[in-house]
Amino acid sequence: MCVLRLEALVQLSLTNMTNLTLEEKRLQQLRSQLFGKQRLSSSDLATTTSQKAGHELAYLKGDLTKIIFLTFFAFAAQAILYWSLNHHLIKLPF
Repeated sequence: MCVLRLEALVQLSLTNMTNLTLEEKRLQQLRSQLFGKQRLSSSDLATTTSQKAGHELAYLKGDLTKIIFLTFFAFAAQAILYWSLNHHLIKLPF
């Protein structure tokens, strides 16, 4: 809910430039409530980035296996259709 209010305040501050003071104060207060308490050290940042890299690697591996499987299936289907056309199992109407 706070994130929605934060986005609404950002949109208000961007659209209504004459009333920046009140919206900016609210925006700064919300930012300090959301992000001010989250101070990470460099070792914490290193572990979080390595964890993110591990998750990205897992997603990449899954995506690549799907791509390879679908590519193999497409080539196999084309080979079967080509073989069927050459052996006159399938006749095209033209």
